[in-house]
Amino acid sequence: MATIMMRVRQIAGIALYLGLANAQEASWRSPVNVLSRKGLVADQISTIWWFLFSTASLVFLVVITLLLIALFKKGQAVPKGPVQENSSVRPILYLGTGLTIIVLLITAVYTFISMRTLAAPSQKPALTFEIVGKQWWWDVRYEGESISANELHIPSGEPVHFSLHSDNVIHSFWLPDLAGKRDLIPGHPNSLWLQADEPGTYRGSCAEFCGVQHGKMNFTVIAEPRAAFETWLEHARAEANAAVSEEARVGQAIFMQQGCAGCHSIRGTAAQGEIGPELTHLSSRLTLAAANIPNTTGHLAAWIVDSQSIKPGNRMPSQKLSGEDLQFLLSYLMELN
Repeated sequence: MATIMMRVRQIAGIALYLGLANAQEASWRSPVNVLSRKGLVADQISTIWWFLFSTASLVFLVVITLLLIALFKKGQAVPKGPVQENSSVRPILYLGTGLTIIVLLITAVYTFISMRTLAAPSQKPALTFEIVGKQWWWDVRYEGESISANELHIPSGEPVHFSLHSDNVIHSFWLPDLAGKRDLIPGHPNSLWLQADEPGTYRGSCAEFCGVQHGKMNFTVIAEPRAAFETWLEHARAEANAAVSEEARVGQAIFMQQGCAGCHSIRGTAAQGEIGPELTHLSSRLTLAAANIPNTTGHLAAWIVDSQSIKPGNRMPSQKLSGEDLQFLLSYLMELN
């Protein structure tokens, strides 16, 4: 009976946290627009799309118009016997063939020029981040060191280079507002560059089916002025703050004893796991579970207690904690800022 009451209080506490967090939903889930022009690459891709769409629409309308004219035009009956060659048809055939060749050439040349522009930026990127696709989250590394998970800051108005890898299956890195798709194939490193013309929060996702939680393998990119970015990068590379409150210190001990340290890493501590996301500055991130829920105490509690109800099939096992231990653990994790 005592066990049942403990679970009831735990679930009630999580429900309260989630209720308070609902008002914050809009602050982290940014909209996605595949035809937006928020960066150089996105602008070029959008221009190509509109050019091809307009050309195809014009050709479609012309062909449909000619077909309708042919269907409704009253003409002479078709004579029986062998069809005689009609010299008046030749100019139409030549004109149609010529126009088709011209349209295809213009489309091909314009596309090749655009693709060449997209291949490399005019200014060499000063920054390179390594993105490693996991199942089903993104490991963000800088100079060989994991500094974040599913969230990355970049300087606005500057090209940034990404080195893309996968250590499991094929993924595809896609940030619709800023760049096109780029596949991550195991054993075959790939690369991508992009530039955010203005500060903002941009949402990305995996665009290649990679397993049961492919649809919830998202990430967030935050573009900000150079000074703010450098502050973030310095903070992201720093070790975790020491637990301040007594509750946080108890929570840290629970984190180590519960086995969390076997999967997660926290720089500056004995936690050096590599299976799950890096947690050094967990509370400073906008989202949890690969950008699927906002980073609030309530959502974090729900994720710890029963992550499978949020993201079925993920590798985070449900943690059987008492309500008191859960609160201690939350106190520690929320101090990791």
